[in-house]
Order: sequence, then structure tokens, then C-alpha cells
Amino acid sequence: MFKRIAMLALSAVLTTTCFVAPSHAAWPEKPVKFLLGSGAGSSIDMVGRLIAQKLSEKYGKPFVPTNVSGGGLGAFAMTLKNSKNDGYTIGLGTDTMFTFNSLDPSSRFKMSDYTFLCTIFQGDASYIVAPDKPWKNLREALEASKTMSRPLTYQFQTAMDRKVFEMLAKEVGAKVAIIPMQSPSAGITAVIGGHTDIAFSGGLHYEQDRAGKVRTITMTTTKRTPNYPDVPTVLELFKIQLPMDAYRLIVVPKGFPEDVKAQLEKDLKEIIDSPEFSEIVKDKLHFFPAYHNSAETNAIMEEQLEYCKIFWQ
Repeated sequence: MFKRIAMLALSAVLTTTCFVAPSHAAWPEKPVKFLLGSGAGSSIDMVGRLIAQKLSEKYGKPFVPTNVSGGGLGAFAMTLKNSKNDGYTIGLGTDTMFTFNSLDPSSRFKMSDYTFLCTIFQGDASYIVAPDKPWKNLREALEASKTMSRPLTYQFQTAMDRKVFEMLAKEVGAKVAIIPMQSPSAGITAVIGGHTDIAFSGGLHYEQDRAGKVRTITMTTTKRTPNYPDVPTVLELFKIQLPMDAYRLIVVPKGFPEDVKAQLEKDLKEIIDSPEFSEIVKDKLHFFPAYHNSAETNAIMEEQLEYCKIFWQ
């Protein structure tokens, strides 16, 4: 009799345990799609593939990097928005994809369609020129355009950096011609080859700058950065206060499973805080690890959303 009672008790425990187990206890049970909001060769592409590799090694399931670009980067945001919120699609993009772009009246997505897990790094967002250009900074270049026989040419990466450049040029009264670049690395190549006067760079040009193939003339970041302590920021040179810090962050569709979200946030922090990640991002790619947890990142995004409203007034 006692044996029968014991067996019934054990059965009850097992039944209760199975009932309260998390729905995603075995996550991931299949490959996870890792959307990268930029083309091949960009900072997002390189760091995203590193993170995908580390997550794949940790879980024993592939995190599959998939580049999604185009449409002013709206393609990335829409692909993520339309993905199932079942824990098997995550993304890596920049803050402006979800702040500046979402405020466009023609946008089909809003920042509230997403949850931000963490920020992971920043780069030396800046304006670059060929080394033989005489301008010390962006304002000098824009002022010089007034006496040039042709417009000053500028290659942009995103809708936001295009809008910022237009507003800075307007403040000075400059003559400019604005051209889209095919990829972040293509803008660097265009500067070196003399195909454009100025290009925006998110920081990929570090090696070319050090080799004397390009010159960094103005930072778009809020503060000067360690790699370019002598290069002024747009905040120092212009009345219009239009910084672009360009956080790179991990984002998921709204409604993403809470247990998976908490697990991923913890694991991503471990990866970002690791010496190996810091060595690759800081010492080899020359970006800056900048971790903020989900709550902090969502607060940063709300603040930047308010700031970006100036572009649509």
C-alpha cells in the first residue's frame, strides 16, 4: 500500500512539473534567423556574424545571419516586424532605423512594433574626404562650395545622414549634390577614387585613415571619440544641433517570448563583456563596445525618438 501511495505521489510531482515548465524551456529547438540590417562588409555585418557564431556555439543550434538592406533600411524593419514573434527571429540594426525612419509619414512601421534587447557597440560616425582636400572640417568644406564651379558632392548611407547633411548645408548656404552610396565600403572607395568630395562613414574607414588614404574631418557623434580626439563634432561647428551617435542594437518583434528574451539578454551581455569580443570589436574593427540592457536601451530609444521629431516638423 505504501508503495502504491509513493508511486501516486511521484506521478503527481511529475505531472505538476510538466505543467509549469516554461513553454520555451528547450529553446532553441531549431535554427534562429539573425537579420542584419545592412549589406555585406558593414560594421553590422561583421559584428553580427561574430555574435551569431558565439550564440551558435553556446546553444548548439545555428543562428543564421541574413543581410537585409534597401528601402532606406526600411526593408530590414519591415522584415523584422512581419516575422513571427515565436523566438526564432532576432535582428541587429542601428537606432535610427527605428527612430528617424519610423517617423516618416510614409513609414509602415512604428518604434512600438519592436522590443530592444540591448545596445552592443558604437562606431566613429563621421564625414571623410580624400587627404588632398584643403578643408579642415565640414563647415569649411560647405563654405568653400559657394565659390566652387560645381556643387560639392556628398555620398550618404541612410535617410537620416542625408537629412542631417541637407540641414547643415542649408545653414551655411552651400551648393551640394547628394548621392546614395551602394554600401558603406563603397563610400570609402568613392572618396579614395575621387568620385565624391565627402562621404559619411559609420567608422569602417579607420584603417584607410591611418594609412593616409582618407581623412576624417568632422564627427557626427555627441562627443569626440578616442580614435579621433582632435577631430571636432558637428555640435561644435554648427548652430543646428544634429548629432548621430548610431548605436548598434539587438532588436526583436513585439510580443517576443519573455523567457527567451530574458535568456538572450543575459547571454548577449556575457558575449559583449568577454575579452574576446572586446579585442575583436575594439582592437581589430576599431569600434567601441557599449552595452546597455533592455530597459536602458528602450529608454535611450524613446529619448532619441523625441529628438528625431525635429526632422519631420
